[in-house]
Amino acid sequence: MLFSTMIVQTTPAGSPERYDEIIEQVLLAERLGYDRVWLTSHHFTSFSRPSSLLTLAHVAAKTQRIRLGVGVAVLPLEHPLRVAEDVAVLDHLSGGRVDLGVGRGIQPEAFHGFNIPMEESTERYAEALEILRHAWIEDRFSHTGTYWQVPELSVLPRPLQQPHPPIWQVGVSPDSIERAARSGLNGLIGTYMNTLDEVRQDLELWRGKSRIGGSGRSLLAHNELVYVAETDNQAEREARPSGLWYSRSAGSTWRGDDADGGLPDTYDFWRALSRRTASLEWPDLFENRSLMGSPATVAAKVDQLRSWGVDELIVFSSFGGMPHEQTCASLRLFAERVIPEFRS
Repeated sequence: MLFSTMIVQTTPAGSPERYDEIIEQVLLAERLGYDRVWLTSHHFTSFSRPSSLLTLAHVAAKTQRIRLGVGVAVLPLEHPLRVAEDVAVLDHLSGGRVDLGVGRGIQPEAFHGFNIPMEESTERYAEALEILRHAWIEDRFSHTGTYWQVPELSVLPRPLQQPHPPIWQVGVSPDSIERAARSGLNGLIGTYMNTLDEVRQDLELWRGKSRIGGSGRSLLAHNELVYVAETDNQAEREARPSGLWYSRSAGSTWRGDDADGGLPDTYDFWRALSRRTASLEWPDLFENRSLMGSPATVAAKVDQLRSWGVDELIVFSSFGGMPHEQTCASLRLFAERVIPEFRS
């Protein structure tokens, strides 16, 4: 089982930017033996910050081993040729350590800000992914589609990893999980705001629908809010403020400001999820929708996820403006007291 960490650069209003802390957390994760770091990217919100590729380029120069995950590129908002070029450059700068997560996007403000109809997200995503894969695999190609037209050309440089960096497709709703499974790509499956029983159902759906790709079985990664302290009581006390702020901020960000939810009909699952997330109470979040507690408590839940077929657990410990020192302490305890149980 692999273990990575996801860093969301949450910056509540009035707080200073936290780029230095992000770099310190990545360097710590590398020293502690985490396999990969995922940096998120969101637009026009204190929930996160944009331009994860820029931050990862800086990280690449300061690290040697840890893999660098783009989590994720929202393809409907980007020109796919620019994504292909930028990720290929980062792949060279990092010595072939890049993983690319891709998704259709869930944040209404981002679509509104870039003046792209959110109703088109599914079709734009599928077309952009097709262009991206052709750009990396073929020496020359052209494309005539609904949203992008590409004259015959070559995209350079070619990625260092061949045929291209691993691609991970997001799947959260049942429909998107099935699409991800059928794609033959690796899967970023399930949402960390579901109960563990709901997560199990998502993972079973993906495993049941996934197919064998040319290089072997597609891999499954799952993200969870994780906070480890010496005791359950200490973890609950220290994680509560950040956990509540994050869940309510995430629900508001996903929902948008529209009275009807700010989401088109193709996002019915996200509308329901965002409303539920925005109103979560702490006992439910702590006990049923996260991996928080002592090392023994957290390890027991990790063992459940492993038994359900998770290849990589993404440890999300920087949620909700969590104080830097607490994030680092949690990452360290998880690496020293939990990971060794699963490194057979």
